[in-house]
Amino acid sequence: MSHKNKSMSSRPSFQFYPNDWLSSTHIMLMTPEQEGAYIRLLAIEWQSEDCGLPDNDEELSILSRLGEGWFVGSEKIRSCFFVKDGRLFNQRLLDERKKQDDWIKKSEDAGKRSWESRKGKGKMTRKGWFGVGSSVVRQDSEPSAEPKPNSSSSSSSSITTPTPSRGQEEENLKISEAEKKLIAWFGKMRDVTSPEGLAKTYLKLYSPKIILAALANSNCTSRSRFVEICKFKLKESLKTLSK
Repeated sequence: MSHKNKSMSSRPSFQFYPNDWLSSTHIMLMTPEQEGAYIRLLAIEWQSEDCGLPDNDEELSILSRLGEGWFVGSEKIRSCFFVKDGRLFNQRLLDERKKQDDWIKKSEDAGKRSWESRKGKGKMTRKGWFGVGSSVVRQDSEPSAEPKPNSSSSSSSSITTPTPSRGQEEENLKISEAEKKLIAWFGKMRDVTSPEGLAKTYLKLYSPKIILAALANSNCTSRSRFVEICKFKLKESLKTLSK
């Protein structure tokens, strides 16, 4: 039975804690070869659908690249895993998988709720979504009442919508472009149920300039890589501003 993850691109990486690794007595007692084999097995385990490994020494000797060396002292590596239903699992890695899956689901649910909330508030005419100083005109199904004249003035009051500046209009176009490209990009991912909601969530976190630059990056092959690139570019822009 193949345990290859069908949606591996949604989990291309996991959190690694150098402090915990280097301070572990268990790791210290391993040979360099065993330590290398252990981290390799963790990487292979992460890529499997169930986050597990085969409980088979012949296969493990190949996967670990230790060959015959696996049959001499491999108990130090095996002790880092527990056996269940003929598979080996590492508890710490399972915890990391659950944390990552919970975060992804929480982000998608939040984006979906935000999108559903906006859909229920009447037809929205955008004049700068999420832009600083932008205005959003709400067109309700029922016409609003005519403004009453001010009793202290001979002229009636009127309500006007501020006209966005040229710079703001350009920013709004970038936001619209970034949103469309994000929706199209997320729409290709099988595990994303609401591309529109997720796009809105990321537009709240990063500027359209950063998002467009990240999507244009050739290394942007998954959602986690997209976030890494956005964070990197955000740090770069903050450094530029601080100079």
